[in-house]
Amino acid sequence: MLRTGKATADRRDADVLVEFEVGVDAIGLTGGFTFADLALESLGTSTLIKIDPSLPSDRPADGPKNRILGFVNRVTPDELSPNSFVRVDIGLA
Repeated sequence: MLRTGKATADRRDADVLVEFEVGVDAIGLTGGFTFADLALESLGTSTLIKIDPSLPSDRPADGPKNRILGFVNRVTPDELSPNSFVRVDIGLA
């Protein structure tokens, strides 16, 4: 699960997802965020997941836009789709 309220501006502080299996696993997103709210960036054979910097200013994001949510090891951005993510509503941002 990637908590949008815990997004960071420093890659060293971001969550890291290991052993993610495309088509089997799903990444939970809090705060009402969906795949459409994300920006995926390639880092070699991994993916950096960020809050999309083009979101409208009224979109509830914690802190400045373009914040880093996490990394997915050994999965490239083109392997991730809307089906790779699920909304999680457990009272955490």
